[in-house]
Amino acid sequence: MDVSRGCVIVSEDSNVGTFGSIEATLLWMDDEELSVGKEYILKLAAKRIPATVSEIVYKTDVNTGQHIGGKSLVKNEIGYCRLRFAEKIVLDTFSENRTLGEFILIDRVSHATSACGVVEAANEDSGNKPYFVNGDIKASGTVFEEFYFNIEDPSLKRGESDSQYSVGDEVETKGESFAYPDSFDILCAADNAAVLIRDKKVADIIKMEDYSFNELPVVDAHGFALNIKSSEDLKSFLSEYASLPDNKKAWLANKWARFEVFRRIVCTDNFWVI
Repeated sequence: MDVSRGCVIVSEDSNVGTFGSIEATLLWMDDEELSVGKEYILKLAAKRIPATVSEIVYKTDVNTGQHIGGKSLVKNEIGYCRLRFAEKIVLDTFSENRTLGEFILIDRVSHATSACGVVEAANEDSGNKPYFVNGDIKASGTVFEEFYFNIEDPSLKRGESDSQYSVGDEVETKGESFAYPDSFDILCAADNAAVLIRDKKVADIIKMEDYSFNELPVVDAHGFALNIKSSEDLKSFLSEYASLPDNKKAWLANKWARFEVFRRIVCTDNFWVI
């Protein structure tokens, strides 16, 4: 078992769970206002992870306690917001567990503390529905989502999407930041699944053990081209993936994956295009 900074060990009967999105009360502390869609680093206990404020539900008037509308928060304002994380993390509501229910948001560029907050609710669906679904086979991914680079506030962000693909669905193989062939294979190693795209349609979604290399281009769950040219390459890739702990998976991507083959980054001066 690989245990690293940020991991949490709980008993079997614990109510603590892993979630990918929350509702929280934020006290905004930054001179620069909070805008929906900007990415920050969330620090909860010892865990740090990219997080985005996806919605400001309402602001609270500190004098009257009244809930008022608003699309941004300025310094010293309090807001009830929805946040989405890059991956699921262990957390709890502040009312139940103060250690796992309080957090701060850190600006990615200045590294200043932009806000402090408390978890009010954690959504059961974690805010992340499966990207590919075929019966009990479910896999995450960002293959058909755009990648944007904000040149004013240097940071990379993907386009938010609620798309979900099943067998028979048509897919868009060309976009602003990606261009795939009409037929290729997607290996979702983390979810033990493979997706077969044929003539711009999802031909099948199968378990990884049922997948065989067939000389078509192969990409990972994010659309990065994988340097798999034979059945032996496939076997080596899957063997190495299974042998590495989660905190070493980036090494595997650097060895096997290439971003620039089918993808590129679209530059923008804001993220309102998302």
